[in-house]
Amino acid sequence: MNQFQVIQGYGKTLSAVKAFPTTEHFVLKKDAPYLDYQFMLTEAGNYELELYMQPSKSSNQSK
Repeated sequence: MNQFQVIQGYGKTLSAVKAFPTTEHFVLKKDAPYLDYQFMLTEAGNYELELYMQPSKSSNQSK
């Protein structure tokens, strides 16, 4: 079963979210897990969003 788990004490913000199982490989993009965040702004305007992303799964399938 594919699921996301929160990893406390990891990364720059001391928490991270990771997809499990880490051995799963998705050929079709539509089948791959993803996170979707919703937020509300109280005022109209231009905003800058800063994301901290830390790849941790090797793209080399032999590793």
